[in-house]
Amino acid sequence: MIKKVQVEGNPNLYRDKYSGAVLNCNLEEVKLAKMKRQEKEKAISLEKTVDNMKKEISDIKELLNNLIREIKK
Repeated sequence: MIKKVQVEGNPNLYRDKYSGAVLNCNLEEVKLAKMKRQEKEKAISLEKTVDNMKKEISDIKELLNNLIREIKK
């Protein structure tokens, strides 16, 4: 019993007959896609970290300015 059928026009893609999912059977392409997804997730994580640090620095600056104003009184 065949569970997957080759997608017409692409020798690396197969359709699962039961779920309808398209599967890429080229392992190099799959590895490359995983690496790209990991790099994208890492970039998003770094952006969030930088944004958080910017906010924290802004909060510290505001606290220091308030402290300086209180000292000058």
